[in-house]
Order: sequence, then structure tokens, then C-alpha cells
Amino acid sequence: MGRWSRPWMLGYQRARRVRETLGSAPEEPLDVEQMVAVAGVRQETPMGITGLAKAHDDGTVVAVASQAPVHVRRFAAARAIGRRTFDNSAGGLLLTSRDEYAAKVERAFAAELLAPAEGLQKILEGSLTDESIKDAADRYNVSIRVIEHQLENQLRRWGSL
Repeated sequence: MGRWSRPWMLGYQRARRVRETLGSAPEEPLDVEQMVAVAGVRQETPMGITGLAKAHDDGTVVAVASQAPVHVRRFAAARAIGRRTFDNSAGGLLLTSRDEYAAKVERAFAAELLAPAEGLQKILEGSLTDESIKDAADRYNVSIRVIEHQLENQLRRWGSL
């Protein structure tokens, strides 16, 4: 298996580097809204499209449905940051739920950027109750699904929990 065969590993690595560069402790939430502007749009996005990110020389803007929960908006912002680490060319890009390589990198990046596995390991201290998982999601301001994915894809798989 080559270096590029596992997109989630690339996403995790890049997110860790970004957090390290920012000096952000893994158990602390990251304010992605300070790095990417998130704009709400009135209409629903078509099936499979989470949002639209537009990269400018002076920053990135992500447009998502206005009624989207805060954690969805934060995840879209984190994905846009991930895309900029993968493809920093200016222009627009769709954030989709499709199973493309770049989307896999972005989603892994966003999960690790917003709720780092190392931080989860410290916070949860081996407790995987529904309440502790919800508390971790609240702490990082992400969905419970993000925490569950981090547990399944990183911590349980590698025997860290």
C-alpha cells in the first residue's frame, strides 16, 4: 500500500500538523470560525452537497444552509481548511458526501482538527458511555457522530481505548 492509498491517514496527519502549528492543545476545542468565514444561504443544498467553499487569496468562505446546526457549519469550515491543505489553488469547490479521495481526506482532516483522537483519549479516560461521548461532543462543539467516528476509526482500531 502506497503513501496515497489511505486518504484518512493523510487527513489525520495534516490536521495534527495544523493544530501543532497553531499551538492548540488536543483536549481544547479549536475556533475554526476564526480561520474560515461561514455564510448561511437560504435554500437547501441539493442531495449530496454539504456546502460550497470559495478560496480567495485573503481567505476562505464556506456557504452552507442557514438552518444547518452549528456542528454542521463547523465541520464544513474544517473540511474547507482541509481542502486548502490538499489543494490550495484559489477557486470554488463543492463539499460533498461522495466517496472521492479528496472528500475522504477532508472528512478525516475535519474530524481530527475539531476533535483530535489524542484529546479524546485524555478526556474520555476509557469511559465510552453515551453520556461521556455526548459530553465530549459538547466540549468540542461537534456532532456525536464525529466523536463516534474518531473512536471507531482511530482509537479502537489502534487499541488506544
